[in-house]
Amino acid sequence: MRNNLESPIQPKVFHHIVTTGPPCFARPRRLAPDKLRVAKDEFEYMLQMGICRPSSSPWASPLHLARKKTGDWRPCGDYRRLNSQTVADRYPLPNIQDCTLALHGSSVFSKLDLERAFMHLPVHPEDVPKTAVTTPFGMFEFMKMPFGLRNASQTFQRFVDSIVRDLPFIYTYIDDWLLFSKSRAEHLRHLDIVLQRLHDHGLSINVEKCQFLQDSIDFLGYTISSKGISPMKDKVSAIESYPRPKTVAELKRFLGMINFYHRFCPHLADIQSSLHISSTKNDQRPVEWNSDMLEAFEKCKQTLSADTLLVFPDPDATLSIMCDASQTAIGGAIHQTKNDRLYPLAFFSRKLRPAELNYSTYDRELLSIHETIRHFSYILEGRTFSIYTDHRPLIYAFTKSSERMSPRQIRHLSYISQFSTDIRHVKGLENTPADALSRVDTILKSPILPTDIASAQNSDEELANLLSSNSTSLRLQRLRLDSCTLICDTSRGIIRPFVPTPLRAVIFRHFHGISHPGARATARLISERFVWPSMQKDIKHWSRHCHHCQSSKIHRHEKSPLVPFLKPNARFACIHIDVVGPLPNSNGFVYLLTCIDRFTKWIEALPMTDQMAATVATTFFNGWVSRFGTPITVVADRGRNFESSLFHQVSSLLGIEIRHTTSYHPQCNGLVERSHRSIKAALMSRLEDSRSDWYYELPIVLLGLRSVVKPDIGATPSELVYGTTLRLPGELLEKSTQNVNAPTIDYVVKLRSLFDRVRPADTNWHSSQKVFSNPALHSASHVYLRFDGVRHSLQRPYTGPYRVLRRTPKTFDILINNKRSTVSRDRLKPAFVLPDQMDQASSPTPSLPNRSPSPTPNPEPTPLPDTPALPRSTTTRSGRRVRFPSALSDFTI
Repeated sequence: MRNNLESPIQPKVFHHIVTTGPPCFARPRRLAPDKLRVAKDEFEYMLQMGICRPSSSPWASPLHLARKKTGDWRPCGDYRRLNSQTVADRYPLPNIQDCTLALHGSSVFSKLDLERAFMHLPVHPEDVPKTAVTTPFGMFEFMKMPFGLRNASQTFQRFVDSIVRDLPFIYTYIDDWLLFSKSRAEHLRHLDIVLQRLHDHGLSINVEKCQFLQDSIDFLGYTISSKGISPMKDKVSAIESYPRPKTVAELKRFLGMINFYHRFCPHLADIQSSLHISSTKNDQRPVEWNSDMLEAFEKCKQTLSADTLLVFPDPDATLSIMCDASQTAIGGAIHQTKNDRLYPLAFFSRKLRPAELNYSTYDRELLSIHETIRHFSYILEGRTFSIYTDHRPLIYAFTKSSERMSPRQIRHLSYISQFSTDIRHVKGLENTPADALSRVDTILKSPILPTDIASAQNSDEELANLLSSNSTSLRLQRLRLDSCTLICDTSRGIIRPFVPTPLRAVIFRHFHGISHPGARATARLISERFVWPSMQKDIKHWSRHCHHCQSSKIHRHEKSPLVPFLKPNARFACIHIDVVGPLPNSNGFVYLLTCIDRFTKWIEALPMTDQMAATVATTFFNGWVSRFGTPITVVADRGRNFESSLFHQVSSLLGIEIRHTTSYHPQCNGLVERSHRSIKAALMSRLEDSRSDWYYELPIVLLGLRSVVKPDIGATPSELVYGTTLRLPGELLEKSTQNVNAPTIDYVVKLRSLFDRVRPADTNWHSSQKVFSNPALHSASHVYLRFDGVRHSLQRPYTGPYRVLRRTPKTFDILINNKRSTVSRDRLKPAFVLPDQMDQASSPTPSLPNRSPSPTPNPEPTPLPDTPALPRSTTTRSGRRVRFPSALSDFTI
């Protein structure tokens, strides 16, 4: 079509710029000579075409040159300051994904691209001065709508919709238009109609960018054909070759690219869960990669490249949705059934929010159905469909009484019932027969063809040396096959192809990856089928560094020696606290806050209605501080109530130092953990009929615990607190411990003198503990962390590897998801990481050990700061061996 930039627009449409502030002004930017020449030529053309004119406006935006896809430069204004003062136009732009809704049955496609689309529309005369652009060669203002203005897309879309709103065979997204028809003849008629509309409204097209009468066409990042819609091949290739991001901003950019095609990728949110890092805008922090993140990064690219084809919605087909939930994400898929075959329309998934992570399995599965229906409601409304889930209890959701349902469950089911109540159970959504057959092909497919080995043998120097010398015990012969000739060994009576150096790691990965056996079993498995020099050494090396084996196989756990707390120097100076519960409701109480003084072993068990931080802080102050004063140190675990800002603020106001133990390591707070067993055992022994009466039995249980002699201190807690034993129910005789005629002040002086002389006793009461320490852990630069929570039956027991930042005799500081975490060394095991993978923590891909004539030794791990271990014993000058006090030695830090 001819250029119609000077033709009037019919009907008359203007672009308005409604601003809220005073005129903004900027100085002109200096340009390189080549860019300056391009800018001058472009403005000279626009002056001739009546697009712009010289200006004396008080508004002035700097000139900016944007690079086109063709590599040329497009001069435009940098309107960021003007846009910040412009009132937004809320006219809706089309949803790109909606273009498939009307494509069912179409087989012929054309794509139109408008020539200088925005510059077809005039700017309202009152707003023309606001478009002024200052350049090194003058200032100009635009009479036609330029690029870069806020609301320009909305103005043009409003104009386009007014032109083609009555044409059902065209989809328009700003200046990109897609025509679709069921036959070639019909398509030619549609083209005539659209081109005539363009002519009538003064619009022109860029013929070079247009495509006509195509069976398959690329449009807005997708490839559209009569079979369905899929991601563009070059876009997928760009993502497949995307390098591993180095900064958080680059990682977020990669996730944005992947999420553009999220509806083609099932379970994408679950796959991406380990890649989400909290960040700010343009966060340039380096990404600390671990094996889980690396695996998720590669799996994202593999999922996108799986050639998933989504069909177009057919109004006559039967619909169904399949929903599933994991620990970190929910997802679903919508399918349509035609000719007894299931075709996917789209996939949906999203990450669980922090509160949703605490949902039960039933609630997460119900949430996945609710969110899937909400996401696809524009397709499901008014249609009959079935809901498939692998969580069997959900099929009875609409038949059981709502009295036992939570308000959230009632809301979700009420919304679902507006669309469908047909919930069906399917066993293993991921294990459909078609998927199982595809997995068999993936698992059993050989990683190397005979032609690959033959080609590598021809250029392998090591093999050439073996063939030319007689120093090898191998009997090498040539074996002719249909496609190639292989050099094989027959010294064992079986034919074993010789594997050149580049292919040995691939052979190992394939056979070791079948079931991940040990090094010996893997060596036997491979040596019966292939041969190469130093095979045993290579396989042992690779097996030891296999990430999957290290994170999945449980060997002997690390068991470090117990390190006792430092002895307290005063009563009530250091106490240990913890929460017990939930217990059966008794008089409104379901939790206990247990507090124990490390010096006297005095115990308090304070009932609580809940374990919120405010309740814990109030109970601690009222039940302990008000009676025994403010302690110097409080030892607590890493529960949310003890790590809350409220509890720390209260402790800071009272002058208390909070020491948190490491997670999943109750031995750190063994004093209070052991008291829980005593309290529960005593309560269970006293309770006969109703378990809910423990509140009334608790005081007598505490009286008994405070009156029992503690073997490690040789006294009762009450004696160290009150200076005497407590009188118990059932005692017949009264104990007389002082002269009744003596002054009270004398008794007080004696008590003070007694307490001043009381010190923690050194005893050998506690039994010795078996110790096991892996020597490699002392110098390991990376470690695996044992997961001690509730695991699924096939969940790996170890995560990592993680980089070690600092180590002490009892704890390690490691880097987990770019955060420093302190964990007990008893939960760790050394990670064997190959030297070339040291920067990326770990990778399951093995590499060959160095066999050059002058081998370079593996680099030593970066030295890490160590804290000296506490001495277990010392020797005096007389030669007598003095052991470190073992009192309280079952409590570690």
